Amino acid sequence: MKSDSTTLHPRVAVAAGVFLAALATLAGCGGGNKTAVPLRTAGAIMRLPEDEPLRGRRVELRGVVTFIDPAWHLLTIQDDTGGVLIDLPPSAPAVRRGDILEVSGATSADNHLPTVVSAVIRVTGSGALPKPQPATPGSLACGPIAVPAGGG
Repeated sequence: MKSDSTTLHPRVAVAAGVFLAALATLAGCGGGNKTAVPLRTAGAIMRLPEDEPLRGRRVELRGVVTFIDPAWHLLTIQDDTGGVLIDLPPSAPAVRRGDILEVSGATSADNHLPTVVSAVIRVTGSGALPKPQPATPGSLACGPIAVPAGGG
């Protein structure tokens, strides 16, 4: 095959095409992948439609630890928009109530409640616990405290 400065070798053209397709995927081009933009607040996770958490949406959030259950390997973190359950992986660092965490992982559901799984957890400091809210048994079971409306 004769080559000059105006034609590309077929292998170079294929390699360039593969590279550009990979770059477009990493940059989020195409718009079809709803998981490209991570959920960044507890409120956004809690407001997902009932079947959406099972789709494994990406999560990147920051919040204060408000509850730890070592027997069930669960904790709850809360940000300005609400709280969400985190499934503690075996590799998780030791955490205490009041620790501020950065969590990345994926959405899932535990007993129909949105949960973050496959979590990578980093303790970034310590903070104040949120102010307790008055509650009734009904509001804790299925009311606005269990699944808050609004928030970001």
